[in-house]
Amino acid sequence: MLDLMVVDDDVMVVNDLIGLIDWEANGFNIVALAYNGKTAFEKFNRLKPDVVITDVVMPAMKGIDLLRQIKAVAPDTIVILISSYSEFAYVKEALDLGAFGYLLKDEISAESLQDLLSRVKALVQSEAISVSPLANVMFDRVVASSPQKPFFYMICEIDAPFPLAEIIGKERIDLPVFHSAEIQFVRDVVFEQVRVRHVFVVSDSRLILELSLNKKPGQHPQAREDLFFFAKYLQREFGDRFKRVVSFFLLNEPLDRQEVRSFYQRYEPHIYNRIFLGSGLLIDLTDERLNQTGSPRIPVSDELVALINEKNREKTIRQINNHFREIIDRRDYNGLIGFLESLAGLLEFFSLETGQSPLKIAARQESSKSVTNIEQCRNWINNEIEKLLDDLDAGEKYSRNVQKAIIYIRKNYADHDLGLSDIADSVGLSTAHLGFLFKKETGVTLNRFITKVRMENAMEMLRQTDCKMYDIAVSVGYRSSQYFSQVFTRQIGCTPKEYQRVYGKA
Repeated sequence: MLDLMVVDDDVMVVNDLIGLIDWEANGFNIVALAYNGKTAFEKFNRLKPDVVITDVVMPAMKGIDLLRQIKAVAPDTIVILISSYSEFAYVKEALDLGAFGYLLKDEISAESLQDLLSRVKALVQSEAISVSPLANVMFDRVVASSPQKPFFYMICEIDAPFPLAEIIGKERIDLPVFHSAEIQFVRDVVFEQVRVRHVFVVSDSRLILELSLNKKPGQHPQAREDLFFFAKYLQREFGDRFKRVVSFFLLNEPLDRQEVRSFYQRYEPHIYNRIFLGSGLLIDLTDERLNQTGSPRIPVSDELVALINEKNREKTIRQINNHFREIIDRRDYNGLIGFLESLAGLLEFFSLETGQSPLKIAARQESSKSVTNIEQCRNWINNEIEKLLDDLDAGEKYSRNVQKAIIYIRKNYADHDLGLSDIADSVGLSTAHLGFLFKKETGVTLNRFITKVRMENAMEMLRQTDCKMYDIAVSVGYRSSQYFSQVFTRQIGCTPKEYQRVYGKA
């Protein structure tokens, strides 16, 4: 059970939020409510909740300032900001300060809140099991009972997926795991001059191998060659036996066992920089290519946000590429993660602003899973920014009222009861006036546009999923699969099943 505090200066908002779902059933215990930032911080210091949901604009202390103070004293606290202000300045600053997520008050539903909370729990659980077993009692016992003589050490790690999908989707991606048969193979392996004395399991996907060489003390200069060939042999065996791609990080100088923990803590940050070098590495830990020379973060700059708002395509892409080039040149892993987190927030914000459908957002998250290296990451980001600019260009063709109507339709097309009066009310015009403006500017009626949006999303589901026709019909706003099929056939020229057979997943 995670302790949670809710902060908002509007009592009704607080009551609505805590009444929206069954918090305990979702694994959360509400330990405090606060109605201004100052009181909230006092309660936070006393109760130390795991999660804080706070409004952005409040008296006494703004939510952004509360976030900043919480992160200063308890950086692992998960903070979610909510606001009625759809201004990216708030989103950008919150993400740069380490907020987990950002929600608009009028967008919150039981489903969206539960989805966000499930991601919070997944993150907390994954961090809880990532503590290095090097710090446990068993390691201390091994050290205490071992002969006081130096050994050689190398780190073996299964090559992990590129972290883009985890950042874009805000959900933990399952990492590869060493199986017991693989660990036992390493323990039992015999290779020329090298013998494995001990295998320390640092995490599910990382091992430290303790090795002895059949060398006399004065023959250590040749150790590098022996270790290199041993690691090369293991790489090949992992590929042949277990279909694994693994990387090895070597230390050429022998260490006493008492030094292993400090050795690992010293070099662990270097391993993250392997992201710039590719997969299947065999590299010395002291190699300068693993040295982290970057600054902590490279957040999205105000200039980049301005360029996107100005729809300056050429300069936007150029600045993104310059950011990537700087990150790569500096081998700045933290900067890369910070930059990608900020870009993810930017894409999420503009998705709301342009009324992108949940299916389109899900497709973007799914496509990010295919990214395996930093060059593919750069291309993926550029492609998504191009799509974003296309959406912004499309919206600029119309007046503000028509844009608002389009966004409302794209957000609510799945509602079976979506009517013209709902759309007109959201814009603040009469149904007749909005209908006239919409037809004049877009060339189609509101009803025709609703159908168009529903068909676009239906085709996307038919291409990307194996859902049944009834489920697709309901998902795009039709109660009857038969009626959905009739509309689809009339609009697209073939039945949904025919379309899925030609364009769907093989």
